[in-house]
Amino acid sequence: NTRRMCCRCRNITRVEEMKGRSCLECAKVVAKQKQDYLNRTIAEFRQLYISSGTHRSWWYSEIRKSARQLNKHRPKICQVCAYNKHIEYAHVKAISEFEDSATLREINSESNIAILCRNHHWELDHGLIKLCCGS
Repeated sequence: NTRRMCCRCRNITRVEEMKGRSCLECAKVVAKQKQDYLNRTIAEFRQLYISSGTHRSWWYSEIRKSARQLNKHRPKICQVCAYNKHIEYAHVKAISEFEDSATLREINSESNIAILCRNHHWELDHGLIKLCCGS
């Protein structure tokens, strides 16, 4: 009958009633926040940037950070040459090509993210190679 402290609310809870380091209630809250975050649109990120006074590149970096999180389960090898020492998550369809109504989930979907080495990422960005559907 082991008990642990929830890392969020600090309540002492039985291990069976925990998900990872959080109690089940806190885990539900975190899951909801994640879903809300992934359903944000480009327009909403742009508005956040304007209202917060951060640099305009901030919302692009937030979108890229989300791409890494959503695709971290995928093999860490270049899809073109199988290099595995340093990989990057590349958007097959550029972020700037999406409508303002596109959600983070849509932009960073597995079908729009290619895992590439630095050289092939550069080649993709400069139109020297073409990838379809993240492969």
